[in-house]
Amino acid sequence: IIAFDSVNIDTIKHQLGFYSPILPTYLNSLTNIDLTDAYLVKMNKADTITIQGTVAGTLSKQLHSGWNLCGFPKQTKVDLSTGLNSIYTNLQVTKNFDGFYVPGSASNSINELNPGDGYFIKVSNDCLLNY
Repeated sequence: IIAFDSVNIDTIKHQLGFYSPILPTYLNSLTNIDLTDAYLVKMNKADTITIQGTVAGTLSKQLHSGWNLCGFPKQTKVDLSTGLNSIYTNLQVTKNFDGFYVPGSASNSINELNPGDGYFIKVSNDCLLNY
């Protein structure tokens, strides 16, 4: 995966696959980076990953009933209920490593979607997330 060629990674995982530079190419199921996906990256040492490109004006991601791992491919933060408006009627829980959001709950610990962050989003039905 070109975006990670310059850093010392151990493994990259996402919802449907993984990549490890020590494995033969045919064993790696993750071969491309998608702006709407989120990735868990295990590094061998601390480093900075720089990814360059242009974010399209409108992006969509098909979500399936249950848990989905999603990226937030925008350049400015946005209120969580606004950013997830297209799926809000199906939204059950949104989580990241900093906290959680449950619609209607008074104890939510995250309320914004931040550029470059990944989120675990649980929905009750298949739906389309529009960014």
